[in-house]
Amino acid sequence: MNFLIHNKYRFYGDYVTKGAQPYAIVCYDAVRKFFKFDIKLDSDEDNEDMRLLRIL
Repeated sequence: MNFLIHNKYRFYGDYVTKGAQPYAIVCYDAVRKFFKFDIKLDSDEDNEDMRLLRIL
């Protein structure tokens, strides 16, 4: 991790990227990787897709 930090990589949870990335790009990559077909986005407390996205 120290090597990556020294070489200007950024950590967003388990996601690592070179330089600074907008949070929207990080979420976009997570949605493409972990939600193969679709994702339900709403503020419902029982929404499993949003719970999973927050964990990632």
